[in-house]
Amino acid sequence: MEDYVALYGGAFDPFHNGHQYIVDVLKVLSFKKIILLPTGNSPFTKKLTHSNHRLHMINLAVTGVEISNYEIFRSDNPSYTIDSIDHFLKEYPKICFVMGEDSFYHFKKWKDWQQLLNKTKILVINRGANSKNFFNFIRSEQFTIENNFEDFITSANQLIHYHQGRGYNISSSEIKMNLKNRELVECSKHLNKKILDYILEFNLYGVD
Repeated sequence: MEDYVALYGGAFDPFHNGHQYIVDVLKVLSFKKIILLPTGNSPFTKKLTHSNHRLHMINLAVTGVEISNYEIFRSDNPSYTIDSIDHFLKEYPKICFVMGEDSFYHFKKWKDWQQLLNKTKILVINRGANSKNFFNFIRSEQFTIENNFEDFITSANQLIHYHQGRGYNISSSEIKMNLKNRELVECSKHLNKKILDYILEFNLYGVD
């Protein structure tokens, strides 16, 4: 693991405890470096909260990782993961790309997803849902999975590793709905207090 950089991309809109759970897992796995990569202009999401707000919320919650603004600076164009991977490979020859389980279900819709498998290791972190559903999906889509993390990292094959921890089952869309409905007690269960205070201060996500 010490040779690999973990690159964790996402909209982080907002950054919630599910994202924090993944960061904590990556720290335990002892990567050389952990880089968070907030999405600039997502080809899948119609509208994202302004990047300044998203970056600030991440910084309020996360320590001990690098937060990259590479995609945000390129936000005039759609942010494709394969382009970001090519950029980071110039500096870090060994990259483990990290995604939540919910994102992986759409992996084959991503631009040049086969190249992503060729160029990186793919680490999928469970969300706390039924892992049986994930393994059924893997079989149906004919992906090759390696259950042992050490073997996954050292293998030269195109492999995917599924981290089966306790998970954290929450989505940004659920949190946004709760914020819009001012269900702040429920929101406080899934958001860092500093982030929730920031959202309320700047009236983000329809809170007024």
